[in-house]
Amino acid sequence: MGLLVSDYDGTFLTTNKIDLIINCRTIEKYIMDGNYFLLSSGRPYDSIMKQIKKHNIPYTHLAASDGTFLFDSQNNLLKAGRINKEILEIIDPLVKKNIHEKIQFSYSRFDTDIYIEKENLGSLALVVKENKIDKDFLKLYDQIKANYLNYQLDIYGHNGTYYFEIREKGINKSSPIEYLRKLLEINKKKIYTIGDNDNDLEMIRDYNGFMIGNNEKLEEVALGKYNAVHELIYDIQKKKVLKRW
Repeated sequence: MGLLVSDYDGTFLTTNKIDLIINCRTIEKYIMDGNYFLLSSGRPYDSIMKQIKKHNIPYTHLAASDGTFLFDSQNNLLKAGRINKEILEIIDPLVKKNIHEKIQFSYSRFDTDIYIEKENLGSLALVVKENKIDKDFLKLYDQIKANYLNYQLDIYGHNGTYYFEIREKGINKSSPIEYLRKLLEINKKKIYTIGDNDNDLEMIRDYNGFMIGNNEKLEEVALGKYNAVHELIYDIQKKKVLKRW
């Protein structure tokens, strides 16, 4: 019994549509053989669910918003991060710079650009175009990061857009994996991860992690590189995969 964890955009979903079809078929067999598959995305729940339904992607678990929310195959919420309303006051100096495209508030079932007090806020992100980021903004962001240690602040870039994310301390794509490892009593040696972007670093570093594409940060922690998720599954099944332990 093993656990495979894959990022979605740029990893499970690439520009090669054939790989997506093969990935789905291979994952389906992997699950039928008694294993678990966690699809882990930076996308909020509603966005990644649209992709799952569109491409009929099989999974046993789903992590959304960079590990903030964890669901089972019946879409029951298993684990959720929480940040308080005070975060709005904390980031107010950043907001007043008025260089962001929007503020993305992530809740368990949806994200929105409006703060909803009655909902439990899991995380938020200031979405900023690369050409609008200046030194003063970055300095202010770093000051907030240094002063509020009970929050986790990360910066992720994708296609010329940067996400200045704020979450509960200790939450990243690795945290729902550790939760499942304990819940399902999975041997850490049998947990495999694969991703392509900076937000996949922790889960690649902490487990038998692999990468797709070119990313200098991931190359420092990944055991190896694949062109598609189904290639990794093939090596796992044939017991040819590299392991960290």
